Amino acid sequence: WSTSATRAFATGCLKEECMVSTLDGLSEKELKEIDRWVELYETHDKYTFVGTLVEDVVEHILELEVDTIEQLQEEEEEEVVLV
Repeated sequence: WSTSATRAFATGCLKEECMVSTLDGLSEKELKEIDRWVELYETHDKYTFVGTLVEDVVEHILELEVDTIEQLQEEEEEEVVLV
């Protein structure tokens, strides 16, 4: 599945129709269940944060490359002014 499993954690539903990105319509109890899961992963010794998933990896890499190129160009322009 390419959508967030947050709703599934909140409801306990593992069916494909439960794997949606929206939290609309969840009860207060289900929203608290999400907080409980987040706290577990944030505080448990076994689970460490290693990164964030991105939807389109190729697009993300291309955006990073563009940002890096733009930053390098800005640095080069600053060097020329300082000389």
